[in-house]
Amino acid sequence: MKRPRVYEIKPCRSASAAGGGNNRVSGSATAASQKGYQAPAADKALDILELLAEQRVPMSGADIARGLGRTIGEIFRMLVLLERRGYVAREAGGGRYALTLRLYALAHTQDPFAQLLAAAQAPMRALAETVGESCHLGLLRHGRLMLAARAEAPRPIRLAIQPGSTFPIAETTSGRLIAAQRPPAERDAMLGLAMGDPRRRGLSRAAAEQWLCEPSLVHAGVTNLSVLVRLPDECAALTISWIAPAKDPADRRAALLDAARGCAGAIRIALGLERP
Repeated sequence: MKRPRVYEIKPCRSASAAGGGNNRVSGSATAASQKGYQAPAADKALDILELLAEQRVPMSGADIARGLGRTIGEIFRMLVLLERRGYVAREAGGGRYALTLRLYALAHTQDPFAQLLAAAQAPMRALAETVGESCHLGLLRHGRLMLAARAEAPRPIRLAIQPGSTFPIAETTSGRLIAAQRPPAERDAMLGLAMGDPRRRGLSRAAAEQWLCEPSLVHAGVTNLSVLVRLPDECAALTISWIAPAKDPADRRAALLDAARGCAGAIRIALGLERP
């Protein structure tokens, strides 16, 4: 059996090696309850915590009950429990409830980078198997685009970019897509764009549509399609890279875009940032 040909893209040498919208993902209609598992008390506690996090201002018990569509009697004992466990606290004299830093402290016991890699592994592997092309996940680190993870295509001829490789932001589709999410002045400085540069319009469109497809500036004959993956404190880019075959169907890019967007959504679901 012939060994598969793998094209290794070498990293550029380097001197040194931020989402919007409502991210509330739980509530009474959780995945668990949809499967038939019921935990009303846990649902109630999570609903209270998420409501306080969304509102970002102290709320009275009546306001919390109203916001959740419940009566004060339904949530009173849960508020007492959450206060006793240190997740909420009441204002002195006012009696309104607010979140403490306990949730923040718990969250920061976890390594977000390790969580991202673990969450991305299965969706990226499924993407590569589905579309028959390699894919990788990129993040900005120390002023460069770093390849954090990859999944190789299950075919004899494929691209393979080494995880941990870093590239100039302006030379990668992933880097330009992530930079496009920044304010125009910051984006232009990151990519070295002058005021009248025609590429600025395309980047503004990429920022709005949250995807970018273009020929590679690093390797001739390679096409990159990147979609944005919004994370709590930054953005990542999920990219499918392929060597254009002699006969490439005209509608292939649309199919790859749909698959990449589905993978990006699956990563966010695995991280708990979206509902299934």
